[in-house]
Amino acid sequence: MLCSFININNKQLICENCGRKIPYSNNNGISAKCRIPSKLIKRNNPIIPKLDISIGVGDILKELLDKIHIKYDVGCSCNSKLSVLNRKGPEWCQKNIQTIIKWMEEESKEQNIIFAKRSAKALLKLAIKKHKLVNSLI
Repeated sequence: MLCSFININNKQLICENCGRKIPYSNNNGISAKCRIPSKLIKRNNPIIPKLDISIGVGDILKELLDKIHIKYDVGCSCNSKLSVLNRKGPEWCQKNIQTIIKWMEEESKEQNIIFAKRSAKALLKLAIKKHKLVNSLI
């Protein structure tokens, strides 16, 4: 999702969603990737995003996996594992990356999905980072 910039006094542009500020320009073609996942934005109040703080690391990880077309069966234990990530929080996830990667590898084997450890680790770290970013804006 791209930032949705609005003009503030012809001096600055600010994203209605994530609050990113950039210098004003007459160029209408300015775009930047929004720092808040679209799933977390509620459009009730521009500039001050209304965020769903019930969304955790597991939810963000699921969204990232969906974006690269990795889906899982209804009967798998993925949802319960994602709930664990949500409950335990980003600090626990950071300390237990290897455990979570192992869970991901086990689930991928059960579903016959090719597993790339480096990619899984990168996605997990990105989910943790996005969660921390979103919470810093609240």
